[in-house]
Amino acid sequence: MQHRRVQEPRFGRYGELKASLPGVASNLLAERLRTMEETGVVERALGDAGVLYGLTPWGVELKVPMEALGQWGVPLLAAGRGDDEFRPRWLTLALPAILHGRTAAPPAESRLRG
Repeated sequence: MQHRRVQEPRFGRYGELKASLPGVASNLLAERLRTMEETGVVERALGDAGVLYGLTPWGVELKVPMEALGQWGVPLLAAGRGDDEFRPRWLTLALPAILHGRTAAPPAESRLRG
């Protein structure tokens, strides 16, 4: 496997990924990352903080279909299932899909902390 040196992670370290995916077993996450690396969706790189994972240019192209899937799943997001875990950070991924094509009048700005 080839490693390239990067300064800024576009994705993050393994521990950060694991912490952002509650309930996902370590072996499953490692297996999925390995598969995505083998298929060219994710790349591993050496950074100052160790091994970093990032999306390849091809992986970045998944944004459009993932946003479409997010729009499709909005009713499920709104309803939830009582015991489902939710982290506000996840809204940064969902909001562009939820708000696609909509504008506020007057324009509004919001920020998430955390």
